[in-house]
Amino acid sequence: MARNQSCPVPVLKTLSADESWHVSSGVASNPLCPAPMLRKYSSSDYEAVRLSVARNPRCPLTALVRLLDDIDPDVSQAAARNGNLPRAVLAMWQLTQ
Repeated sequence: MARNQSCPVPVLKTLSADESWHVSSGVASNPLCPAPMLRKYSSSDYEAVRLSVARNPRCPLTALVRLLDDIDPDVSQAAARNGNLPRAVLAMWQLTQ
């Protein structure tokens, strides 16, 4: 349900209270997920949730920048590939790799 792109935002907000990483990952992957929730999920203890945030096409820049330095290389690479990341930020990040 959380991954369904026709899931209403109020339902996503309700689902975000669920502590299961499976549900959180589904909410974070939904393109309708509000930016404040994505920012919150970008600090999740679960790699799968952070990966869903990094892949979300509406991920806010603040979350993407945080995820570029993620301990998990899959997450940081997904953040680097997100179309919301400005080229200048990507270029600076690539210099550190």
